Amino acid sequence: MKSLHDQLRQKLKLCYEHIEVRKMEEAYANLVHIYEMPQKDNLRLLRTLIYPSDDMKPLVKISPKKLHILDIIKDTVADILHLPNDDDVKVERFNVDVLKGKTVLFFISDLDVSEEELGILGKIYKESRTNEKEFEYEIVWLPVVDQMTKESEQKFKALQYKMSWYTLLHPSMLDAVSKRFIREYLGFVKKQVIVAVNPVGKETSRDAYHLMLIWGNAAYPFTRERVDMLWKKETWKPDFLLASVLPEFNKWAAQPNTYVCFFGGEDIEWIRRFTASIKEQAPKTGTKIELVYIGKPNAKLAVDKIIKTIVSEKIAHTLPNVTTVTYFWTRLESMLYTRTQYSHKNVDNDKIINQVMAVLGFGSRHEGWASIGKPGTTQIVQGKGDHIVASISKSEFAAHSKDHGFVGAITKFIGTYQGNCGFHCNRVEFPSVPGAGVPSRVTCTDCQRPMDKYILYKCCTG
Repeated sequence: MKSLHDQLRQKLKLCYEHIEVRKMEEAYANLVHIYEMPQKDNLRLLRTLIYPSDDMKPLVKISPKKLHILDIIKDTVADILHLPNDDDVKVERFNVDVLKGKTVLFFISDLDVSEEELGILGKIYKESRTNEKEFEYEIVWLPVVDQMTKESEQKFKALQYKMSWYTLLHPSMLDAVSKRFIREYLGFVKKQVIVAVNPVGKETSRDAYHLMLIWGNAAYPFTRERVDMLWKKETWKPDFLLASVLPEFNKWAAQPNTYVCFFGGEDIEWIRRFTASIKEQAPKTGTKIELVYIGKPNAKLAVDKIIKTIVSEKIAHTLPNVTTVTYFWTRLESMLYTRTQYSHKNVDNDKIINQVMAVLGFGSRHEGWASIGKPGTTQIVQGKGDHIVASISKSEFAAHSKDHGFVGAITKFIGTYQGNCGFHCNRVEFPSVPGAGVPSRVTCTDCQRPMDKYILYKCCTG
């Protein structure tokens, strides 16, 4: 009898497990159906994806409060412990109804989000709040976390307090079905994404994060039509690269016969020699050049040290801070990501793609490089910094500059160095883009020969 009872209990347990699995499958299919089917508004999707129960408000918005001296003392203690202080902020709770009738940007990530990335997105979001009628969108952070620990609770709260947009009250507001949907249907793996959904709950873009990095709020409402229109207007010129990251750029662009030279590298001695040579040679042609150091990707400490040296010695201009340096390079990667989708079948012949890859290739090397262009025009040339200096130092350069323009003269002479560059080993890392083409032919920026193709798996965390 006991054996029979145990067998029945085991079968009952299996039945319950089967029922639970069936419920989960039905709930997942229902969420997919809601996401794909036309809706009258976005509320049904929001209520299904984000905590479907009505017993609590699942959204939070946090804003700073004015501090008194006692609050500042508390802040100091909190900073030492790396914890946010609840007394310093205003916390408001909301139902998902607050998002009705708006474009919603689902900012999807785990808990490994850098301060630089949050700072960049925060700046764009803050700018949109100055004209909310024109940019009717809201960001909602959806943190995808499978198991919370004491450490991850603190990490979540610290991140939450750095966001000025809507966040979930807690990662548990996303149930297992919603997390499965985000991973399997929306394709989230590790790197943060922003999925844009319009006021009637229809997805308009899974690349909204990249679009915001490239064009800021001008990418609104994040539709394919909007992206196509923006790309059709773009050409490879200094304005596209620098206007959004360099406060002085528009002032320089208004000055006649002024060129901008942005350069990178991590050897301060080379930077001193390079900038001194440009300052010496450019005036001989009647040309004014503004020098701007843009650092290099994934070298925050080294770049920060170089920026401080450049500023203290007044060697050149720099981007405002390390966050802006990160923004410059991340934005280039976003250009490459979205432009390949836009060009698709014409990737090999796309000038913007080829030039973006060239700059990213320069950024991956240790030695110095530079790009010189005239604002408002497509006159732009780039190469090894020493090749550019050698070109403008030629005795006949001034005469050629008068006939062909400053950039045209550099282009003429730099080719002789690129063809005889000796041993070198360059690389261009091309991000994997689902559904987008990868160039079948990439030209080396040093020798102008076709580069060999390899497959690279990379992990840059920790």
